[in-house]
Amino acid sequence: MPKGIYKHSKTQGMFGKKHTDKTKEKLKLANLKRYRSGEVFGYQKGHKDFVPKESRKRQAQKLKGRVYLHRRGIPSWNAGKTGIFSKEVLQRIGLKSKEMWKNEEMVKKILNSLWKSKGQGPNIPENKLLEILKELNMSEYRYVGDYTFWIGRANPDFVNTKQKRVIEMFGKYWHKESEVKERTNYFQKYGYSTLIVWDYELSNKELVKQKILDFENCHKQSLDFL
Repeated sequence: MPKGIYKHSKTQGMFGKKHTDKTKEKLKLANLKRYRSGEVFGYQKGHKDFVPKESRKRQAQKLKGRVYLHRRGIPSWNAGKTGIFSKEVLQRIGLKSKEMWKNEEMVKKILNSLWKSKGQGPNIPENKLLEILKELNMSEYRYVGDYTFWIGRANPDFVNTKQKRVIEMFGKYWHKESEVKERTNYFQKYGYSTLIVWDYELSNKELVKQKILDFENCHKQSLDFL
């Protein structure tokens, strides 16, 4: 508040002064004593004044002996309800949602829109794997983990469409060992071979490079045999 807004503000006792630390401590102890004694109850939301002890006593007397509906065995107005929808409506919504998620095109649209709204690209492990692929001159692999390419209902991280090969970047926190076989078998249905690279393996770049080269050589030998 600007100085001099009150006519006699400069004549007030504490104008332009500050309490010492000792005085502040005394005031603090005095206020605590008042609160604990029940002299004042503290501020109420929307009220500027303290609630006196007499008012609190009157309010306590009014509530004394009151038995609420649920304790009398009378159900409340929202008993058995879930939000604003009845159980029947929730069941219909659930069935519609299941039908929607069976539609592959609808799933792709939803996930694409979510990814675009985030505005994100490759994460740190995926960028590291991209660098390794560049060092190996494997330009045929492209990053498609932004939902721009689908194999059935699955979105791989890296794909080589010419040789029908997939490289997946798995994080130890997000993925389980059992998912390796599931993912590999799923892409195999569509004729894609899959290599899984774990994020903790990236600490040894040469190991990852050799893993990718072995994956490539294995499939080249099988093609030569055919």
